[in-house]
Amino acid sequence: MYSIINPICFKFCDKNYTRCIYLFLDQKWLKNELKLPIDEVALVAPYLCKEWSRDKHIISNKFNLLWEQLALSTNNILFFRAFIYDLIYRVIDEIENSINVCQENAYYRKEKRKIEQVVERVIQNVHLPIPKLEQFAQEVGMSVSKFKILFKKIYGQSPYQYLLEHKLVYARRLHQTGEYTLSQIALKIGYSHISGFTKIYKKRFNER
Repeated sequence: MYSIINPICFKFCDKNYTRCIYLFLDQKWLKNELKLPIDEVALVAPYLCKEWSRDKHIISNKFNLLWEQLALSTNNILFFRAFIYDLIYRVIDEIENSINVCQENAYYRKEKRKIEQVVERVIQNVHLPIPKLEQFAQEVGMSVSKFKILFKKIYGQSPYQYLLEHKLVYARRLHQTGEYTLSQIALKIGYSHISGFTKIYKKRFNER
């Protein structure tokens, strides 16, 4: 006889909480046969049960219909067994989807933090020129195309546009003190081409 050791439990109740089904899935089976990471299954299980209890969720709807359909069935045992098989299939499918989403989110957060750290360093070193895309990508261990996509997703601008805006705002503060000319400020923020910086600065702040 097959014995279940340390099962993960999923609870299903009808909308009135008068009838419930407890589905126990064996951790060994989930790990060895379905190749699912047990720790992550245990983490998403409570969240999924809460999601499944929502009125419009497909699992909740099927569960609520079960009792009406059982009353009309000529073979309750076969009908109930078919329902359980279908329920197991849907539960496993939802577990896999949820784990994939969690993994993608964790991966995104990790990549996002790497980009944020590089951007923070560049902003702090305002006296240096804006690095090239290839330098950025190499530093965070990404391809140039991937770096551009993630950067735009995080900041809503291209790397050059975002960092240029920081330099211009800093330059504006220096200029407003009256202590520096635009030529001096250009050198302070990493611009060797002074006329190019002056043109960009005046256009950004509507100066002639």
